[in-house]
Amino acid sequence: MGRYILKRILWLIPVILGVCIFIFTIMYFVPGDPAALLLGPGATAGEIAVKRKELGLDHSFIIRLLDYMKRVFLHFDFGRSYTTGNVITAELIQRFPKTAVIGFVSMFLAIITGVPLGINAAVKQNGLADRICMMLALVGISVPVFWLAMMMVIVFSLNLRWLPSSGVASWTGYILPCVASSFGGMAGLARQSRSSMLEVIRSDYITTARAKGLSERDVIYRHALPNALIPIITIAGNKLALVFGGSVVIENVFSIPGIGTYMVNAVNNRDYPVVQGSVLFLAVIFAAVMVLVDLVYAYVDPRIKARYIGSQKQKTKKRGERSHG
Repeated sequence: MGRYILKRILWLIPVILGVCIFIFTIMYFVPGDPAALLLGPGATAGEIAVKRKELGLDHSFIIRLLDYMKRVFLHFDFGRSYTTGNVITAELIQRFPKTAVIGFVSMFLAIITGVPLGINAAVKQNGLADRICMMLALVGISVPVFWLAMMMVIVFSLNLRWLPSSGVASWTGYILPCVASSFGGMAGLARQSRSSMLEVIRSDYITTARAKGLSERDVIYRHALPNALIPIITIAGNKLALVFGGSVVIENVFSIPGIGTYMVNAVNNRDYPVVQGSVLFLAVIFAAVMVLVDLVYAYVDPRIKARYIGSQKQKTKKRGERSHG
C-alpha cells in the first residue's frame, strides 16, 4: 500500500512541472511590456530599459524560465509583485485560509445535500421524489454561479438584510459565498449518486439481501451505498478542485480577499509574477486533491488495493523465477 501512495505522489512532479512551464510560457508571450505599464506613458526608453533590467525581463525566455523554476521548486519563492513589491508566497499563504474555508465548506454542503437527494431519487425511481430531486439537480447545473451569487446578494443582503453582501469580517460573511458555491456541486453529486445507486440496487446481491429479510435502510446504506461510492468520490473530488478554481468568481462577487481576488487584480494590473504564482499554487492544490481522491479509492474499494498488491506479488515472483533460472 505504501508503494501505491508513493506512486500517486510521484505523479504530482511531472504535473506541477508541466503547469509551471505552461503558465510561464503563456505569460511570457502575452502582449505588452510590464515595465512600460508600470512606469506609465511618459517614461523614456532609457527608463524602461532600466526597469526591465531591475525586474529581470532583459534575459532570454530559457534563462528566465530556468531561474523561475529554480526559485519556485528549490526555495518555494514565487518572487515579488510588480505593483506592490510584496512577497507573493507570503500573500498566497495569508489569503489561502479564506479560499480554503469557502472550498471545503461548500463541498461539505454539497455532499450532505446532493448524496441523500440522489439516493432518495434512486430508491423512489420515477416517483414524485425522483422528479423533484432531478429537477433541483437540473436547475443547479444550469444556473451560472455568478448569477446565483448576485441574486442571493440582492435577496438576502439588500432586500431582507439578513446577511452581509461582502467581506468576511465575521462567520456570517461566509454563508452566502459557501451556499452559492455549493449549488453546482450539489446538483452534480445528486445526479451521480442517483445513477450509481440505480446501477447497484439492481444487482443480484441486493435482491439476496432483501430476500434475507434485511430492512430497506440496511440494504441501501450497508450494502448498496458502499459499492456505489467510487463514482461519487470521483465527482466529489473533481467538484472540490473546481471549487478552488471557481473561487475567482465567488470571491470577486462577494469581495473576499482570497486567492481568486488576488489573481484577478493581478491580471488587470498585468502583474505577471502574481498570476503565475497564483495559478501554480492552485494547480498544486488541485493535484493534491486528486491524489487524496486516489487514496480514498484504495480505502473504500478493497479491489483496488488487492489488485495493486497482487501485481506486486506477481512481479516479485517473476523476478525470483528469473534469478533461479
